[in-house]
Amino acid sequence: MKQLLALLILLIGLPVAGSAQSISIGTRQGVGLNQLFATGNGFARDFAINQEFNPGYMGGIVVRHMSNQTVGFQGGLLYAGKGWTQLLDNGQSFSTNLNYVEVEGLTHLQFGKGNFKFFLQGGIFGGYALSASDNLSDIEDHELIRYQYDIDVDNRLNFGLKGGGGFSLDSQIGLFQVNFLFGQALGSLIDTSTTTRALFTQVQTVEVGVTYLIPIISER
Repeated sequence: MKQLLALLILLIGLPVAGSAQSISIGTRQGVGLNQLFATGNGFARDFAINQEFNPGYMGGIVVRHMSNQTVGFQGGLLYAGKGWTQLLDNGQSFSTNLNYVEVEGLTHLQFGKGNFKFFLQGGIFGGYALSASDNLSDIEDHELIRYQYDIDVDNRLNFGLKGGGGFSLDSQIGLFQVNFLFGQALGSLIDTSTTTRALFTQVQTVEVGVTYLIPIISER
């Protein structure tokens, strides 16, 4: 947790150290649609599972720094609900839900004139799993479950790349953003060395959110 806070301070502090054009702070609220991506030595279909998107809440504190009208940086300290839902051959579904505290740092490029703008974002994220749960007790045949997460054994750290875009509207009461982001974890989530040939199991997330920012420093 301390490492994540230090990373957020570092990510925000680097661009702010220069001559700031504007700094805003606010919140982002949204939902993430998650699934599990597995790879290994062989064809991707050898490790894939029949699944559907697992939705999770994503929200937290966001800080944006713009060094000029086009280029800036946006960092966040977020709560992120992730996981996956495997559709089993017996008609049941096995859901794994992971709750993370997550730090993100995104380069922000915006285009347009006036109060309405389009933007692109891209960067990195890192998270730590606070808790995990599943519905194993409801499943009749445990042999049908291919990937199962154990928070005491498997990897609690989660890091990867995130990118996307959206549009924003600057109003008299603050700045509103609509964000569309895709996150790809890079490290393996589950220790599969004794259960399957898969080398990496990674959560992918499609995130849709609304951000509200209030300027605290503005230099025109």
